[in-house]
Amino acid sequence: MAAPKLRTVDEYLRTPETVAPAELRFGVLRVAESPTPRHQSAVARIFRALDGYVGTRIGKTEERITWFAEYGVRECWLVHLDRREVTVITYANRRIATRALFGRRHSISSSVFPDFTESFDEMVGPERRQ
Repeated sequence: MAAPKLRTVDEYLRTPETVAPAELRFGVLRVAESPTPRHQSAVARIFRALDGYVGTRIGKTEERITWFAEYGVRECWLVHLDRREVTVITYANRRIATRALFGRRHSISSSVFPDFTESFDEMVGPERRQ
């Protein structure tokens, strides 16, 4: 297979607009393919199967938080849609180390994703009045 054509930033900026996510990495243009309906259906079936399995095996939220600690999870995000908040729980030595609550407009801090800076509203969108 031939090596991909290397592009400059100027060449990348002149490429036609598209709805497909694209990026220029080390001179190589990478375009993400859109998932097919078949792929999306498979992902939905896998999610439903795992959700039912996991939900019955590790119980309610507080039980899950404890389970995550026991099995070495580094961080857990609890998204509170009704309150428009996120609680970030960090673990150390198989125990809960910290719990931090981030309001809807506060940048969420993560030890797993140190460069992440979005707020709840930036991720989910502002609350819509009905």
